[in-house]
Amino acid sequence: WYPCGDLACQPPNSYPDAAVTWYRSSGDEVTESNALQTPTGSLVIHHVTSVNAGEYYCEATNTLLDGVKANSGKALLQVTGPPMVTAAHLPTDIWSGYPLYLTAGDTVTVTCGVYGEGQPDIVWYKGFSEMITNNLVSHNRMTISDDEYELTITDLEASDTASYICIAKNDLDTDGLPITTPVWVVSDLKFTTPLTDKSLVKEDTFTLMCGVTSNPPVNIDWYADGQKLVKQNNHVDWDTDITKSSDGEFITSSVLTVQN
Repeated sequence: WYPCGDLACQPPNSYPDAAVTWYRSSGDEVTESNALQTPTGSLVIHHVTSVNAGEYYCEATNTLLDGVKANSGKALLQVTGPPMVTAAHLPTDIWSGYPLYLTAGDTVTVTCGVYGEGQPDIVWYKGFSEMITNNLVSHNRMTISDDEYELTITDLEASDTASYICIAKNDLDTDGLPITTPVWVVSDLKFTTPLTDKSLVKEDTFTLMCGVTSNPPVNIDWYADGQKLVKQNNHVDWDTDITKSSDGEFITSSVLTVQN
C-alpha cells in the first residue's frame, strides 16, 4: 500500500520564471528522499507514509531580484493507511534476552508497537487461539491499558508461559506479528519419582526412572558412582519424554536401562 501524493504550486507571473522551493509548516525545506519537485513546481511524493503527513507551502523567488519572494498558502497532506505492527517489546529494566525468563509471582508488561496514522483497534492473543482482549473476566491477573497498547500480567504462574501476540486493525487492513514476545515463567525443579535401591542377580537387566517437573523443561543426565554415564555399546541407554501438565509446568521423565 504505497500511494502517491501531488501538491501543486502556482507561483505569480514573473520574468524570468520564479524558482520554487517547498517547505514544511515548521519552515524546514522538504528534503525527504521520496519527495520530488517537477519542472512546473509541483511537489510529488512517491510511496507516501505517515512520515510525510503534515502542512506544506511553496515559496517563489525572483532569481534576478534578491529578496523578492512570495509564499503560497499552506496545504495539509493527510495520510491514512493500514496499521503496521513493528514490535512487541518489554521494559528495558527487566529485559533479559529472548525469550524472556521470569519467576512465579513477577509482573510483566508487554507493549505492542504500532506504526501508522490514527488509533487502530488492538487485539491481544495468548498463543494462537486464546483471545485475551474480550475475555479479561476469566483472566483476573491480566489487564489491558485503555489504548490497548499494553498488556500487563501480575502474579505470574507457569500457565502464563506462552507467546503473546498483538493484532492491529483499522478500516483499511489488519496487521500483526505471528509471534511477538515468548514469556517463560521459571519454576523450581521438583523430583516426582524418587530413586529406590535394587538388589540384582548378575547379568540381570535393570531400569531406573527419574521424573522432574519444571518450567522450562530440563535435560536429565545419569551418573554412576559420580561419573556421568554415556550411551555406548548398548550397555547403558535411556529414553526421555517431555509432557505438559494442566497447570502449565513440564514433566520430564527419563528411564535408564542398564545391561550387566
